[in-house]
Amino acid sequence: MAIVNVERNRTILEITIILFVFIVVNIASQVFQQPISYNQGQGWDGTHYFQVAEQISKGLKIREDAPFVYRIGTPFLVALFFKNNLLFGFKIVNIIANLLSTILLKFWLHLYLNNWRIRTFLVILFITHGLGSVRFTYFYPTLVDPWLIVILLIGLIGIERFRYRPCFSVVSLLGIVSFLGVMIRESALIIPIAFAFVTNPIPPFKNFFHSLSELRIFQIIKKQYQILFLPLLCAVLGILLVKLLASQNNDYSFMKAVIQWTYGKPTLTYLHSYFITYGLFIILPIYSWRTLNKFLWRNQFILIYLLGMIVLSRIGGADTERFLFWAMPVVYLLIGIAIQENKILLNSPWVLLFLVISLICSQRLFWIIPNYPNSFLTPIPFLTILSNKFQYLDLFSWYGKRVIQAISLFQYLFLSTILLLWLNHRAKVTKLTKD
Repeated sequence: MAIVNVERNRTILEITIILFVFIVVNIASQVFQQPISYNQGQGWDGTHYFQVAEQISKGLKIREDAPFVYRIGTPFLVALFFKNNLLFGFKIVNIIANLLSTILLKFWLHLYLNNWRIRTFLVILFITHGLGSVRFTYFYPTLVDPWLIVILLIGLIGIERFRYRPCFSVVSLLGIVSFLGVMIRESALIIPIAFAFVTNPIPPFKNFFHSLSELRIFQIIKKQYQILFLPLLCAVLGILLVKLLASQNNDYSFMKAVIQWTYGKPTLTYLHSYFITYGLFIILPIYSWRTLNKFLWRNQFILIYLLGMIVLSRIGGADTERFLFWAMPVVYLLIGIAIQENKILLNSPWVLLFLVISLICSQRLFWIIPNYPNSFLTPIPFLTILSNKFQYLDLFSWYGKRVIQAISLFQYLFLSTILLLWLNHRAKVTKLTKD
């Protein structure tokens, strides 16, 4: 009973800290972060979502440029509750989504991470990220990403629940989540696709060809596993329904976009986007690759989710950092596992100071985003741009000036090398001390 009470008190403390940080960050963002004024505060993609919301609120036929026109979920919520003030509605609807994501992320991490301090730290990373949905909503409210993140987290938690308590009710929930998710954004397809791998059907590489010859790799299509495809069927039905409700103005083609971005995005630009999204902490999973390789192989739905987001961030378009942030539930989990494994190595004042300083910079913890457009000159970055006066697009790997991005990437690579060398040194010293 005492152990149960201690665990309950820790959970209450954890949630209290998380909600307190969430409230403080939202208040600070409301006070200090001015919204974008470009296109009457609707930004770029947001103009299309705003038009969809306006058409729904007026009962008109939904017609806009693809692929935006098919993402009717968030615009529908805005039109339903805020038909007289759509811009404000986008902001409120997305703030609610951010709150749900914050709570769901805590419960997702709790499934794998025993240390409540590490869980709390990772959720705070999510809340305070300068380009994350919590803070970014106050600058650019007319996006649909916040509700996509809610769907992704519910889906991942549902898949994990099915692993330990397989039942039709969970499959039904995942079917509903997949059906609604693709209406928010088609990227939600990753949930039913990942669910198909919940039984870990892919054999180890050393047995791969033997398993392939016996068709064991295709066990997921056997009769007893066919229920795993129900959420995918629901997602397809959701996509078809959206196609019936909305129609596109332009000649957008998914395959053309894939080909364009597969070959049009430079490798170094793509690499830089990982650092912009996750900072130097992305190095910790790389350092613990052996442990995480085993973890992902034992949890193949997480592996498929991660690979899907990696591919999507490559082919999805110019906003690479936004796409990579959708991988956040898994990436933060891997960072948390790496921290748990290397607590002794990280328990050094110098390492902690190094990581904290890099975190403050890469998260842009104390800086806001300037309005767009503006006449500011972007200063030389330290990992990122540590100023309130700069060209907004220089925050991003694809849009930013090449010289700004090159300096930032060099700094990240240099400091990543130092971190890896230091961790290796600490590991050797620790091993010698034990011996």
